[in-house]
Amino acid sequence: MKRWLLIFSLLSATWLGAGVHGVDALSVTSKPSAPVVSVVSVANGSKKGKVNVTVSFALASTNAKAPLILTQVKVGTGSCTAVKKSSKCTVRNVVSGKTYKVQSRSKNRNGFGRWSSAVAVKAVLGNKWQRNNSSDNPATSTPAGGVSTIGLKFNLKNAVGLIMKSSVSAASIRKSAVGSNLQAVDTAGKTTDAVTSGSASISRFLIAPNDKLYVLFNTKTAVGTVSCLLAEVDKTTGEPICIESDMQSISWDFLTGKSTNPPIQFDSNGAIYYAGTPSRGGNFELKKFAKGQSTSLINENMRLFDMLVLPDSSILISGETTSSGTRWIRKISPSGSLSNIASDQAYFMRRFPDGNIYFALYGQGLGIKRYLTEGSSVDSRAWMASVRNGAVNPHNDTDSLCYPSWSDQDGFCVGNFGIYIKEIVNTVSGSAYAVAGSGGSQGTLVRYFPTLTRASTQVKRVVVMQRVIDYLILTGLDANGQNITTLYNTATDTEQTLISSTNEIEMYHLNYVASSNKIMFDGLRFSDNKYVIGQIDLNTATVTASQTGSSKLLDFQTFGS
Repeated sequence: MKRWLLIFSLLSATWLGAGVHGVDALSVTSKPSAPVVSVVSVANGSKKGKVNVTVSFALASTNAKAPLILTQVKVGTGSCTAVKKSSKCTVRNVVSGKTYKVQSRSKNRNGFGRWSSAVAVKAVLGNKWQRNNSSDNPATSTPAGGVSTIGLKFNLKNAVGLIMKSSVSAASIRKSAVGSNLQAVDTAGKTTDAVTSGSASISRFLIAPNDKLYVLFNTKTAVGTVSCLLAEVDKTTGEPICIESDMQSISWDFLTGKSTNPPIQFDSNGAIYYAGTPSRGGNFELKKFAKGQSTSLINENMRLFDMLVLPDSSILISGETTSSGTRWIRKISPSGSLSNIASDQAYFMRRFPDGNIYFALYGQGLGIKRYLTEGSSVDSRAWMASVRNGAVNPHNDTDSLCYPSWSDQDGFCVGNFGIYIKEIVNTVSGSAYAVAGSGGSQGTLVRYFPTLTRASTQVKRVVVMQRVIDYLILTGLDANGQNITTLYNTATDTEQTLISSTNEIEMYHLNYVASSNKIMFDGLRFSDNKYVIGQIDLNTATVTASQTGSSKLLDFQTFGS
């Protein structure tokens, strides 16, 4: 018993001695010890491109007779002051997107004590760094929620495009410290992992017209210190910035398939628009992300089928009121007001070369109508419709293409006179071409604007179409059901064969690379039954291809420049 009492006495003396030593070291004439930065969070600033950085800290030690006067916090060259026993302050309007050194020091009547250990934090809206008690290093600390903050970074500098080989699960990706299921493709067609730091399981991706990459993660992934669902990646720096972290999911194809518009769209000011399912439950949420802040644009009693963002920040949405099942096309103005365009679902909505919006309707007078953007009104005459089906004085009578006879394989006529499409593209000279039809009849190439005309092409069932200035690269089946790829001149209605039926390649994706004037593709080569990635040099019309594996790519996109 005496032995245990002796041990307890010695331990007590050690603990008490350490505590007394700490107090004794801070005499009445001592300066404060260094405070400890514990949490750094980033919120929206009051100026464009700026954010507010709030820093919380553990108070410095000081002698009771020399109490703290203030604690100073520095974020880069900016600073703020917390008085007396206040344990946090905010540095306002810090330039967004940069990584800053954050540290603090305290002052009593004897002056300032030493600076705390610095932590590096990236000033991106929503970032929150939280100290792990075992380390001062933010690379080994964790944000709220315990999400790993190993830096995610992409290497896209030499990439002409990106491919996604599989929908590999997030769990299998996390088994590796670095990597993803997204591959970068160089000019020679060679592939490397697009992720060079950290790891990510990517569900979908989009290369936008501004050459920025948008990635949708299979599960929320650490981007900086944010648990992120949708991120934007700059091609030059490879640095991701989180766009969306709150939603449960992002809508990629909406409900009507590939005839819908891109899942991520932009206005002329660079604001980003996207839709998805809110984490709190409910139907759809349409958001606008601008100046580091997101805004919800619709109420929870709506379900969206498609959206189209206009340059002036107006948005056309096609959907239904959930409670009543009423379908509509509506316009959201830049100020947020709502107006009705049509009382029906749009089977597609597109902006044609004249700047007006063309939309296809089924239930309300089968055909294609146009929304005149200059007057904010719907043209009283249908742009395309069947007079035999009751249309009155349309601009283009679809009967001219479908009667007196048409084949059961004609996608335009079988597909309800052009309202169902797979894709529409605008040429530089001002025409709009569509791959019309649905189901097994899909694939008829038709010019929808400026006049209605059936294109004269060897490709009777177009599977993939890629615009190149005023040309169309077409791939699909000829009259004999064999795969061919052609170059169609929209100005002259003439065509050149690029890959003939004697060298069949069943194409899955076509992508134009402007810097080299080449078409990159992937597909199944019939001569050896191999899956290939290849190139068509439009300067020489030569085709090269190499085997890449046995599985079809989920996606293949190229950068525009």
